[in-house]
Amino acid sequence: MKVKKAAFSVFFFLSMTAWAWAGGSVTQESRSINNDVMVHTFNWIGDSVSGIVPNTASNKEIKGWVFQVKTIPGSPAPLANYDIKLTDSDGMDISGDELQNRSATDAEVIKPAVGSDYNEIFCESGVTLEVSGTTVQSAQGGVEVWYYQYRHFR
Repeated sequence: MKVKKAAFSVFFFLSMTAWAWAGGSVTQESRSINNDVMVHTFNWIGDSVSGIVPNTASNKEIKGWVFQVKTIPGSPAPLANYDIKLTDSDGMDISGDELQNRSATDAEVIKPAVGSDYNEIFCESGVTLEVSGTTVQSAQGGVEVWYYQYRHFR
């Protein structure tokens, strides 16, 4: 019985240590550009071994009309053609899959796609950032979600 407890303790310690040292990080900030326009920024760093970026929910609701999303590769740069998804509370990609195949060297701006049209998309929830397709150790980048604030008019 003591052997089982000791083996379990060692396994638990090693798994928790691996979890504690696992991967990447994302920081966030929201700022007002003017009375109508807000930008929510995700700055991400991939894991120092695998390059994996943790999926991260926004710490603030994006409440309004998203009119553009800007991606900014950092240094070290992610792999060319890496992908980003920004999913709302219903699991829908608010960019309409326009954040696929991002440049590793240039900042890029997209307008969300709604069906076959490019237009603003209304969002009234937090969003979750998902970065995939890069295995560069400690790769960095930023994602800016630009939107018109939703206000109740009286």
